[in-house]
Amino acid sequence: MKLKILALTTLMMKFKLLKILAFTLFILCFNKGFSQDLSIITTDSLTTKYNDFKYDYEDYNNHLKKKTEYKKYDESSNYNYSYNENVITTFKFIGIFLILVIVGVIAYFFLKNKGILFNSQSKKVLTEEYINENILKIDLNDLLQQAIKENHKELIIRYQFLIFLKKLSNNNYIDWNPEKTNTDYFYEIKNQSLKSDFEYASYLYTYIWYGKFDITEDVFNKAHNHFNVIINKY
Repeated sequence: MKLKILALTTLMMKFKLLKILAFTLFILCFNKGFSQDLSIITTDSLTTKYNDFKYDYEDYNNHLKKKTEYKKYDESSNYNYSYNENVITTFKFIGIFLILVIVGVIAYFFLKNKGILFNSQSKKVLTEEYINENILKIDLNDLLQQAIKENHKELIIRYQFLIFLKKLSNNNYIDWNPEKTNTDYFYEIKNQSLKSDFEYASYLYTYIWYGKFDITEDVFNKAHNHFNVIINKY
């Protein structure tokens, strides 16, 4: 009996020892796993998370500052780009406007002076100044015929006098220049007969063209006939 009790006691003690050993193993395993989890949390999560620049006050402030500056720069860039586009558009419109103005001026000049450009001899197109400066180039006979058709006495005498000057220049009696006066031509002429005829022709021309009064038929016919004679004479 004592032997059975001793054996049973010994068995119970072994079982209790096993329980203690199992519990100890469990505690060790749990502790190891907890330590690993804690290590993971500490190393991987917390370190990574709280090492971010957001949790570094100075770096985060610098980040915000740079972000603000970039935003301002971006807004400024957008403004400058928009401003530049507006300036370019404005200059384009100004350029187009100037081109249209220039084209308009050229067209106006062309239409107004097309007679000159195409050597038209209409007195309505050829200005007095242009005729005075270009008597060697203009067909004065056409202008004279036009004035005769219109019975414009002053113009008839004017064109006859210019034809006379042109003929004297072509025949080397005078050196024609639009800046010269009739007095200059008078002193250039060496032929005394021509000198006398020119003096009278100059008087008639000045009297009729610059007189600014109505010309009688008698005065007109006398002047007209004198110019016909001297034009054919020289």
